[in-house]
Amino acid sequence: MPSDDPPSEVTEDVGRSRRTGWSRAFARLFAALMGIAFLATVVEGVVILQEGAKRPEWAQLFGKCEICHSLDPGRHGVGPSLHCVIGRKLASYEDYRYSDEMQALGSNGVWDRELLKRYIETPHQMIEGTRMPFPGISGEDNNLDVLVDHIVSHCEKSHDLVLIHRGVKNQLNGCTIIGSMDLESCSRVADQLNASNHRSGKGPVLICRPEGDLRC
Repeated sequence: MPSDDPPSEVTEDVGRSRRTGWSRAFARLFAALMGIAFLATVVEGVVILQEGAKRPEWAQLFGKCEICHSLDPGRHGVGPSLHCVIGRKLASYEDYRYSDEMQALGSNGVWDRELLKRYIETPHQMIEGTRMPFPGISGEDNNLDVLVDHIVSHCEKSHDLVLIHRGVKNQLNGCTIIGSMDLESCSRVADQLNASNHRSGKGPVLICRPEGDLRC
């Protein structure tokens, strides 16, 4: 009596086809994730669109700060947000845990440019017991005014919502400025769209830059 089971050769071919299909799907997913990771790295220094171009001084200096700090309002990392820090009282974020020494200064201290530069350069000399693990950035070897100018610019300027285009194999392929708005609104829109795109594994990457800072 003939069997209803498919020949073993067919079964092996089907199994092999399924394995190949899964392998290809995984490869595509891996490539997409690597592309997103690549873009995230590129977007951090998106002002430089030409390969091999030297990063501007502010980007080199702020790269040492953004490991722990953001310039987005209320978004804390290891350190508190630096959004609109100039003119703000020391230790003024209620949702961030400051050192006792920083809180003591916060009762009558206000950040200005010179105080911020001094803290960036010698944080542990300025505030003994500060929780910031970073040793500081030498003011003799670096132009701290450039760094402070960059921090201040994120508070004073309107911000462009920028669409980063992805080309073949998720390579950076230019950008488009969608519109300008205040930083809080820009960050909210970019975060919402990027979260949606990240879930789907498709779509563009959006970032916020001070108005006029990036030419597309």
